[in-house]
Amino acid sequence: MREAVAHHAQALGIGRLGARAPEHAEEVDALLGAAADEGAREVVFVRYHVARVHLSASLSIFELLSIDPRSRELLFGASATSTHRQDPWPFDDQRAILHHTMRSALDALFRDLLASRAEGHRRRTRVDDVARYVVDRPLARIDRGRVVGTRWSLEHVEGWELTGQLGSAIAGIRAPDGAAISVVLEPTFQRPREYAESNLATLREVAAVTGHRECSVDGRPALEIETRFHNGTTTIQRITSEGGLGIVISCVGTETTLDAHRAECARVLDSVRLSTGE
Repeated sequence: MREAVAHHAQALGIGRLGARAPEHAEEVDALLGAAADEGAREVVFVRYHVARVHLSASLSIFELLSIDPRSRELLFGASATSTHRQDPWPFDDQRAILHHTMRSALDALFRDLLASRAEGHRRRTRVDDVARYVVDRPLARIDRGRVVGTRWSLEHVEGWELTGQLGSAIAGIRAPDGAAISVVLEPTFQRPREYAESNLATLREVAAVTGHRECSVDGRPALEIETRFHNGTTTIQRITSEGGLGIVISCVGTETTLDAHRAECARVLDSVRLSTGE
């Protein structure tokens, strides 16, 4: 990743690459203070998460944040995904493929940063405790009435709290009575219909599928599957894939709580939007 960032250093006007990424808010605060003293206009942070490993493939999320070290405003923030399949047969250069997919994701982020800079960073925002935000920025957030993650967003339900990573879910929202809507992302190289059908087959092996129908998620072919598990959990899921990314959006609860929130679940599932970036 450092090589990929260095590749863009000249175009970005980066004067110096840090020896390592800061792990604590105090380190970020000191770094921003030193940058302000040196007259720097921006400090760019690149974060990397291994979001999910599934079978022989991995899904990574890259985030790029640009901070004004003097005003401590967030000038730019975006994220992108990278999917890589580890072939068990050593007939190609796995390391080269991994580097290519990582660089492609970072290329997209740096292009967006340069475009934002050319426009004068018109979407700059003030963030409470920006140093902690750089270190602990969640993989999803509430923005203008929507829960926004990497390559997906959905309507936020008033009164439901945002949840972070929990189990296999990358993020979600939870009602006061415990019902929840969660988003699972995983690497896949199946087409939308194939991916949804394979999930349906798996669910039939471990639970009672009480109904399913063809539908769409933001124009992509999908299946909606209702399932009752042996522990009393009931789910309504919409499942699709897009560009190497498997996407499962689930309404989860007991039979009673899910029935109480069917209207909200249907509205949120209908509101899901997918994209090639954040």
